[in-house]
Amino acid sequence: MPVVAGAISRSALPIEPPSNAELWQLSRDSEAVSAGQKAFTLSSCRTCHGPTLTGGAAPNLVDQRWLHGGTPSEVFQTIVRGVPSRGMPTWGPALDPTVIKQIVAFIFSHHREGEPIEKQESFTPFTPVY
Repeated sequence: MPVVAGAISRSALPIEPPSNAELWQLSRDSEAVSAGQKAFTLSSCRTCHGPTLTGGAAPNLVDQRWLHGGTPSEVFQTIVRGVPSRGMPTWGPALDPTVIKQIVAFIFSHHREGEPIEKQESFTPFTPVY
């Protein structure tokens, strides 16, 4: 697992998700978004979700379709818990919650608060063309 700035070794204790309001506010904070983009790029997030967040081995993060919830708090929890059955690491034990918040801020900087959330039932990996 690559090391990113702010990464720390953590116990398996549950991490309480921040509120949607807090995460939406962070998604409009340029420093938080920039830090989240850096963490996203330096971790394996970029490898699977693509440098433009449009997917590939993992789902698109800039459209309105979500496999595992679509609110900022739900995405935070997905990052913490991972999706081991689909190859997504459990990041909660490896990343500081502040770094996870920044990654969520980066993702949601590409969205509008209140936009519709569509439940995506399945995902088929593909090879993106950049």
